[in-house]
Amino acid sequence: GATCPQNDVTGCCYDPDLIPGNGGPCDDLTGTVCHNGACIGGEACSGVGYVGGSVGAISESCVGIRSCSWAGSSSGSVGDITNGSCDGDYACFEAGYVSGSVGSISDGSCSGNYACYLAAYGSGVVGDITGGSCSGNFACSNLAGYGSGVVGDISRSSCIGDYACYYAGRNTGRVGSITDGSCNGDNACAYAGSISGSVGDITCGSCYGHKACYLAGANGGSVGDLTGVCPPSSQPSASPSLEPS
Repeated sequence: GATCPQNDVTGCCYDPDLIPGNGGPCDDLTGTVCHNGACIGGEACSGVGYVGGSVGAISESCVGIRSCSWAGSSSGSVGDITNGSCDGDYACFEAGYVSGSVGSISDGSCSGNYACYLAAYGSGVVGDITGGSCSGNFACSNLAGYGSGVVGDISRSSCIGDYACYYAGRNTGRVGSITDGSCNGDNACAYAGSISGSVGDITCGSCYGHKACYLAGANGGSVGDLTGVCPPSSQPSASPSLEPS
């Protein structure tokens, strides 16, 4: 893949007019992602650290649709994603997927619809999600699902949107505590920790929304203590299927 210059020059690997689907300016990078405005454009950092590769921290960089999709996936690794990096729809889609790893996601990073969908899926690992990160409809749906994937705590108003944490930690996956007003939206925590999966404590105004906690921890799964969460409107209803294809 590309090798982004290892310096802090603003705008390195810059391609704002890139057509998504044609590969980004730092597509499949295995070196160091420059900070401060690097790798901007659709699919800008798609596949960084992919298939056994390794990339350090990403800060203030990699912005655009699918900008960091598949980052650190397939036994690859990526460090912390911080300071508004990897923003856009599907931005961190399948990050840390299939035995890959990604550090913490913080400071408004990885935000957009489906932004962190299927992250850490299939025995992957993702650190804490905090500071308003991974927000958007379906943004944290299917986190750590299947094959003992692991995601850390979700906190500080992260994963906000309808169905945002739907199916999180299901099928032997594991997600830490959900706190500080996170995972809010209609159906946001439905089925979380279900089917032999697990989710930690849900506290401090999290998982609020119509039917937000429907069947959480069901079918042999588990959810920790619920404190100040899951309002009375959280009642069973039909929900869409989000089985991965």
